[in-house]
Amino acid sequence: MSTQSSSLAGKVAIVTGAAGGIGGASAAEIGRHGAKVLLVDNRDDAVRQKADELAAEGLDVAAFTADVSDVAQVDAYVADAIARWGRIDLFHNNAAMEGPFLPIQDYDVDVFDRLVAVNVRGVFLGLRAVLPKLLAQDSGAIVNTSSIAAWVGFGNLAAYTATKHAVAGFTRAVAAEIATTNVRVNAVSPGVIETEFVKRIERVVAAPGDPTEGHGLFMPSVPKQRYGQPEEIAKVVRFLLSDDASYVLGANWLADGGMQATG
Repeated sequence: MSTQSSSLAGKVAIVTGAAGGIGGASAAEIGRHGAKVLLVDNRDDAVRQKADELAAEGLDVAAFTADVSDVAQVDAYVADAIARWGRIDLFHNNAAMEGPFLPIQDYDVDVFDRLVAVNVRGVFLGLRAVLPKLLAQDSGAIVNTSSIAAWVGFGNLAAYTATKHAVAGFTRAVAAEIATTNVRVNAVSPGVIETEFVKRIERVVAAPGDPTEGHGLFMPSVPKQRYGQPEEIAKVVRFLLSDDASYVLGANWLADGGMQATG
């Protein structure tokens, strides 16, 4: 466990989308700073493998398989965290999917509905289930994962972009609702991060036979001229969840290598 911050020590956290790049890095970062972490994902083998890796480091973690768009399954992961550790203090409301890289006129309605179910309904259900627990104890912090796509538009990712605008809206509105309590809600907006999420998009548009599989597709838009790493986003999440961010409320923190500043 890191000695750099003691404000997470002994606290109980839930991270959704924890089998993915940012979610997995967030779970590791929070756990290494002393929190007990429930890793939630709908990919059973992957989330259990990630939890096993962190447990091997000596972290106090557990895995839970759930679809974040399902009310009963969301309630179940909340109940599991409480049954294991007696409370919830921190929540990284992170699970999301990118959907296909297509013009809006070619977008399948059922695929759109699934994207909204995970990226918007999932965030809503997570807030709806966890927030009352934090308010009842008058303490705690939530970080929703938004995106640079909540700040700028990306062609062929219109549905994804719309869902991330919704996450930013949830964050601001819920923060206003609870502003006089000791519970905080914020968001983080990653830019282009070196994850499987981004690689899937790059592969779709890669030229036939491209050995790089389209890697670097978004680089012209990134002033930093490198993609971010999941661990860099995890550090922002950890800060926003910590008591060091005690006066940060309703913010949507960009971690985008300068994309929005120059976009």
